[in-house]
Amino acid sequence: MKSKIVLFFTIILSFLLQSTLLQKIAIGSITPNLLLILCVSMGLMRGRKSGLWTGFFSGLLVDLFYGSVFGFYALIYMYAGYISGYAFRSFYDDDLKAVVTGTRDKVAEKMADLRVADSMTEIFNLFRRCNRYIDETMPWVLAKDEASKDRLATVLYNLVESISVGATLLESFMPETSDKVLAQLGAQKRKLSQMDTFGLYPSGNKVTEKPEILFARMDINEVMAKVAELHPAKEEVKEEEKGIDIEPKEEITFEEFGKMQFQVGEIISCEAVKKSKKLLCSQVKIGSQVKQIVSGIKAHYTPEEMVGKKVMVLVNLKPAKLAGVLSEGMLLCAEDENGELSLMVPEKKMPSGAEIC
Repeated sequence: MKSKIVLFFTIILSFLLQSTLLQKIAIGSITPNLLLILCVSMGLMRGRKSGLWTGFFSGLLVDLFYGSVFGFYALIYMYAGYISGYAFRSFYDDDLKAVVTGTRDKVAEKMADLRVADSMTEIFNLFRRCNRYIDETMPWVLAKDEASKDRLATVLYNLVESISVGATLLESFMPETSDKVLAQLGAQKRKLSQMDTFGLYPSGNKVTEKPEILFARMDINEVMAKVAELHPAKEEVKEEEKGIDIEPKEEITFEEFGKMQFQVGEIISCEAVKKSKKLLCSQVKIGSQVKQIVSGIKAHYTPEEMVGKKVMVLVNLKPAKLAGVLSEGMLLCAEDENGELSLMVPEKKMPSGAEIC
């Protein structure tokens, strides 16, 4: 159905182009007849039936808009498409033969430049053309029609001959596969000088009655089991992290600790403190209020990196001026043995102002 819709719009488009644009570039009142070209092409590529119906609808459009005798152009175009359909079989056959006989030289050209992968691609292009030839000729349909018996024999012969040439060319790259293909076809290896000739497969030969699958699809579970067998998973050995010992400070009472107020803050803006190599000045939102906090972390964070971070803040630290800038709290950081600082941030998503207890 999809191909019919595409053909319909192709006919309409061809008619519009022929009636408008091509009229303006006519040479001596002569313009290309796109509709006639289309119906002949459909006959050549898809057979008499497709050529006939394409010609009918194309001619009908011409009759509707330009014809003096209704049906005249439809009849002419139908005949053109139908007659051209007689040649569609040879169209596919000749194209297949051209690909087969031309592959040897293409492979040789690639190998002359040591392009091995490209050489194999040319061989598999031959096999792909064989697949397309099967779609084009539909041998399963021919097998149901006694009148098409001779045509079926021709199609099958062309396929066997083409695959035999491809299998012989494949020998240099996949020798075992090449031997298996030729054995199942009952074919002999060709000499290099014979591979540009089509039709050397002996008429009357028989292919094997017990075909072997050359490239069987493997079950994914079998593949993964084989991978696991060849590459067993290695257990990760986690190195024990070394801790850092620092000099203990004077003990404080619980009441003294309780005087300190820690909350989650969100940095909404940050900038470097002028005339300072170490300080950043951050505007930190804590609940409904915003505090200005100066921190000596310029060597570890850029102002852009600070914005948007949720951090832990000592809120009730007495305000003080650092480098002439008022600071109203303290951002909590951790420091490693190399002096590298890291801001203390909540492990889970927490709102600005949440109490740290």
